[in-house]
Amino acid sequence: TTVNPKIKKQINDFRKDLHISLSNDYNLDNLNIATIQGNIETSFKNIKNINAASTSSNFIGKDLDVDRLTFNSVSGDLFIDGKMKEIIMNSTSGNSNVTNYSSTSNNVFNTVSGDTIYNISSSYGYKASLSTISGTFTSNVEYLKSDGNYIYKEENHEIKVDSISGNLTINTIE
Repeated sequence: TTVNPKIKKQINDFRKDLHISLSNDYNLDNLNIATIQGNIETSFKNIKNINAASTSSNFIGKDLDVDRLTFNSVSGDLFIDGKMKEIIMNSTSGNSNVTNYSSTSNNVFNTVSGDTIYNISSSYGYKASLSTISGTFTSNVEYLKSDGNYIYKEENHEIKVDSISGNLTINTIE
């Protein structure tokens, strides 16, 4: 299903994937998406806020350039790459795989059992916290652990994960 962003449209067939495309010169303040099932795939530039809610849909964002992305899901996964200043994910069992090229960002991932993988440029650092009962923290770089935080270089990216059994992995990439 394709949606013209100038028209408010409700789509009632949620068994199919939803693809949303905007031209690069189209500026949008807010985009709200709610689905039951069927993946949400998109590539957005020049958008301020994306709010997506789903029961079991995956949110797949490629080459994004957004100020804030919020994804609420029961079991859907979040797969995103691009420049995001703020990411908020709330899920029961959904996993997150994020590659963020932004120079700074604030991120919160709340999940019962989903794992979080966060990739950033090796040019930037992070401050991460993992509140968990049985999950683990791993990183491909040597980090400092201080007051329950995992710190690498400067704290350009702040990453907070609250989970019962989910893991947090942070990788630096070239």
